[in-house]
Amino acid sequence: MKILHCNWSGTLGGAENFAYQLAKNQKAVGHDVVIAYMTNRLTIGQQAADSGIRIFECRMKNGYDFFHLSRCFRFIRKEKFDVIHNHNGSRSLNAIKFFLPGSVLINHFHTTSFGNEKWEKSSTLFWNKLTSDLVDHYIANSDHTKNIIMEKYGLPHHRVSVLYNGIDLESFRPIKKTAAVRKEFGLRDSEKVVGTVARLVPPKGIDKFIEVAKRVSIEVDNVKFLIVGDGKLRPALEERIVKLDLQDKIVFVGARTDVPDLLSIFDIFLLTSSWEAFGITLLETMTIGIPIIAFAVGGVPEVVNETCAILVNPGDIKRMSQETLNLFENKSKQKELIQGGLERVKEFDIVKISRECTEIYYKLLTRKGHVEAKTSNER
Repeated sequence: MKILHCNWSGTLGGAENFAYQLAKNQKAVGHDVVIAYMTNRLTIGQQAADSGIRIFECRMKNGYDFFHLSRCFRFIRKEKFDVIHNHNGSRSLNAIKFFLPGSVLINHFHTTSFGNEKWEKSSTLFWNKLTSDLVDHYIANSDHTKNIIMEKYGLPHHRVSVLYNGIDLESFRPIKKTAAVRKEFGLRDSEKVVGTVARLVPPKGIDKFIEVAKRVSIEVDNVKFLIVGDGKLRPALEERIVKLDLQDKIVFVGARTDVPDLLSIFDIFLLTSSWEAFGITLLETMTIGIPIIAFAVGGVPEVVNETCAILVNPGDIKRMSQETLNLFENKSKQKELIQGGLERVKEFDIVKISRECTEIYYKLLTRKGHVEAKTSNER
């Protein structure tokens, strides 16, 4: 098959990373794969290019930059893709079906957010409803997401498939030794590390992570808290840390590409989001072998359960703090969660997820009369 994956940009986000991993796996089994970025390739796109995947940059300045969007349309028409897989790339891509009716168009929802402003949410909802008949199929990254988009867009059950995010279990491994990583942050051998990996935006609840850090550090002296990621809330969060006198306890690491190395020094991973459509960092954490404590929001309970994580009611800072303290002392529970996580994450191996995704493609192409049977190596 000839497959086009579309992202808005090549930032270090969950949807962008998943699209890259999926494309990489599809290319490995013989498909002709291209990734289009509506703005530019940035970090993830450069990784994709370095791995031999063809890249196309649309260079749109905003969602209404129709001049550059038309450039993308011309590229898609010229290439004649069998499948156009849109990962939150641009709602305007729905219109490509007017010019390329024979292709399969899939809109993949990696989030249940529809914009930051009221007008943006309304316009997104209106356009997607208006053009929903142009979309051959929808994919949601969890049952939680599926239920929301079915309600928002009035879609019947059969038009939406659930495809969980995946992770490359073979390549997501630490490179540096933990001693070297700890030395980078000046951590003593006796110090415990509690961390999180997230963009510094409101839904990720980093303010709650800071509150947990405050409560835990009162009870335990030899602990540091690492926040891996960046975003618009960083100045406000840093100000909050100063007010709470936690400058010596909390470290802002910033956006990093060596996430496996950083996760390897965590004793406990906290997910403090107010909502999550899925939570791909949970997969990364389980792959490294780190115990998890998470707010049970959105699609999180579909990713982790009691065998591999401690789930806490959303926003319950007091209980999350107590569970963190308890887990410090309970070595057998730590081992139980780690082993459970290593088993659980096998369900999200990108090879398995890619195979499930290809099955969706084949079914849709078969309906259009393009494909009669799958090749033997993908059965």
